[in-house]
Amino acid sequence: MTTILIEQIPVTTTGGYNGNIIGISPTNTDMLVGVINTPANGPTRVRWNAYGVCRDNHPDCNIEIHEDGEAADAVQTSNALTSAMKS
Repeated sequence: MTTILIEQIPVTTTGGYNGNIIGISPTNTDMLVGVINTPANGPTRVRWNAYGVCRDNHPDCNIEIHEDGEAADAVQTSNALTSAMKS
């Protein structure tokens, strides 16, 4: 699946890990692509869905998607691209 790289969006997970959203993948239900820094594994590539749930990882890796935040903008852009691809 294709990932479209974007300007990095800094995030902090619910568990306090720092990371960045680095891309969007409009053909994937886990549309946000990023990297988080975990104490056990260091930098780890992850994916989040539109609700901030991190696929196949501990809930501490989830992020909060606020309506007025940059992560929400990335979700909206991914959804718009998905709709355009279906047209």
